[in-house]
Amino acid sequence: MDPHLNMFGALVTNYAVPVFAPDGKKIGVLSSAIDASDLAVSMQNIVIGKSSHPMIVNKTSGVVVAHSDFEILNEEKSIKDVAGEDFVNAAQDALNGASNSIIYYDKTNKMKMAAAYCPIENTDWVVVLIAPYSDFFGGISDYSA
Repeated sequence: MDPHLNMFGALVTNYAVPVFAPDGKKIGVLSSAIDASDLAVSMQNIVIGKSSHPMIVNKTSGVVVAHSDFEILNEEKSIKDVAGEDFVNAAQDALNGASNSIIYYDKTNKMKMAAAYCPIENTDWVVVLIAPYSDFFGGISDYSA
């Protein structure tokens, strides 16, 4: 299950398994809520370029499940909400399980952007990296001049 904020504001993941009697009859469920904040903290600790961070998105729902900004998780925002309208086609490609890197122009922020996305094996998740183009390629441009 995807991480979510519980009623106390803690980022958790819930797990549940059936409990069976010796005769095979289901007699209950064992469930647990596990602290999932490490995933969001990991996103804070990974810096792309100067100040951008990756995010993890559920491919089925499009909801961001790990992000450096806990408010995005609290509001259960979708990738389309977070990445902006100029990333919509690429977002759909990512949600379909594709791996790609693209360059595009973000009209809202008026800047050239670079993005990459790739599904995470054995999960319903995709990791998405978006940063200003100059953050991704600034160092390369400096050497080619």
